[in-house]
Amino acid sequence: MSFKENNTQAPANQSTSAATECRVYASEGEKLIQYDLNCDDASLIRKWSLTLPAFIQSGCFHPTKPLFYLALSKGGYAAAVPIEEHYLMAFKIESSSTLTQIGKTISLPYRPVHISLDKTGVQVLVAYNVPASLSIHDIAEDGCLTEAFRIPDLTMRKYPHQVKTSPKNDLITICATGQEMIMDSTNFRGAIHVFGYKNGHLTGTLNSVSLNNGLRFSPRHLEFHPYLPLAYVSLERQNELHVYHYDHKGFDPEPLFVHTTLFGGASKSMQLCGTVKIHPNGRYVYAANRTLGWYEENGKKMLAKGGDDIAVFEIDALTGALTPLQRIDSEGIMPRTMSFDTEAKLLIVANQFEAEALEGTEMKHIPQALAVYKINTDGHLELANKYPLSKYQKPMIWMDVLCRNL
Repeated sequence: MSFKENNTQAPANQSTSAATECRVYASEGEKLIQYDLNCDDASLIRKWSLTLPAFIQSGCFHPTKPLFYLALSKGGYAAAVPIEEHYLMAFKIESSSTLTQIGKTISLPYRPVHISLDKTGVQVLVAYNVPASLSIHDIAEDGCLTEAFRIPDLTMRKYPHQVKTSPKNDLITICATGQEMIMDSTNFRGAIHVFGYKNGHLTGTLNSVSLNNGLRFSPRHLEFHPYLPLAYVSLERQNELHVYHYDHKGFDPEPLFVHTTLFGGASKSMQLCGTVKIHPNGRYVYAANRTLGWYEENGKKMLAKGGDDIAVFEIDALTGALTPLQRIDSEGIMPRTMSFDTEAKLLIVANQFEAEALEGTEMKHIPQALAVYKINTDGHLELANKYPLSKYQKPMIWMDVLCRNL
């Protein structure tokens, strides 16, 4: 199938003006850390940190205004714990790069696993994994969050992990992995839930993608192609990338293309596919492969090599089909989040955990780390710089990059 008839011209990369500043925001537990990103030499300079009232879970920037929203939970990175302190906060990003909280801290009912803004920047969407639910929060003209919010009555599979609006702002997608707390469970049933969306309100359930009635179907993260009517979805437990056609009526029930993210071999440890990012030119897609960092052998924890990496694919400009190009080490354990700079010449990857494991006969410490890669013109990644954190830091659950004229 070709989508040439639906294909508008691919957007050109925007050049960075002298006034543009690029900043990386990353979490260490309750701590938010801001780095300046030098796009010329791919370097990071740590500037400041801010301690917040709970573990940072997810964040998002306003599409046009200097506003920043963060979701927090006292439950840390655990999926479901008996704790009732969860928050949503709004900040103004000052020209000095500091943050000023605006409005009240909003209490949330459950652990917020992911948040995003709609394309117009008037709603914050919050996904909860336990119980499976969604809340919609209005943003006032001054950027503050209104205290009242809506929790639509939705029927969803277990463990939503991402909520996202379509490029035309007419759909909301929720990826639900369906997982149980037992990591080796094989009876989970997941789905990609698709809802109509208009003027800040859901307009009904359009459909759900749930192959094999969802059995062992675990969609974790979804990215819309910038100019083809396609969505690229990571399947966490299957370690696959699925490509779906969609329109205003919803998603097609079957994927157009399926490709393993473990091409070229896998590690001995459990593999979990994660975040997906599509280059703004629409030609390349990047998917995070993750392990738990080690595997058991003769009662010892052995370092699992080759399983924490970024899988790179080329996207066919007409059909959206995938061609595998590269797998490159993430320079850490469990790369959870990644993001481009403003020109998409760099990819920054945040590795969530640190680990102690045997490599040969020696115990090796693998720190949490931020890795900065140059993106070559053919889509391949080249490691430019690596920034390990000091030992015994709390997990780096979230990271993103903001590049904007100030």
